[in-house]
Amino acid sequence: MNCYNHADQVSVSQCRDCNKGLCDYCAHFYQVPLCISCNKLHIDYEKKKIKKEFFWTIVLGAVPATAMYFLLITAEMPPDKTINDVYLRALITFFVFAPIVPGWHALNSFGNNFKGIFLIFSLPGLFMFYILKAMVSIPVGLIALPIRFIRNTKRLNELNAIPLEYN
Repeated sequence: MNCYNHADQVSVSQCRDCNKGLCDYCAHFYQVPLCISCNKLHIDYEKKKIKKEFFWTIVLGAVPATAMYFLLITAEMPPDKTINDVYLRALITFFVFAPIVPGWHALNSFGNNFKGIFLIFSLPGLFMFYILKAMVSIPVGLIALPIRFIRNTKRLNELNAIPLEYN
């Protein structure tokens, strides 16, 4: 079998995903033997996952914050309150709800070992498990939000730097 990309070269390995033949150069182009098309699929999947986390973090923070802003703006403002108080409360609301996603991911990294305890109670127990997990993910997310944001941003930059074609 010859290399998929270099027909004149004998293959020494195969792509881990699609089993295309890879020559010595292609087999060592990435850390694991992958053809360019399969590696691109892996990169696209990881980018999509990171962008999805960014999106839901912003949505879960912005929607309640916007609702809080409009509720406070339309309500009767006491004379001692200013528009800055409204902005501050909306900002606090954002930082109460935005950490749910990073906190949820951080809790998932520990595994779902506790779900079995709540399954004893069937569907209400499972519902209670997810409500409790959402509540716990807020304080965990306050710590995880900046860490995951920096890590995910760094990883996106690394993924964008990976070459997607042979020289």
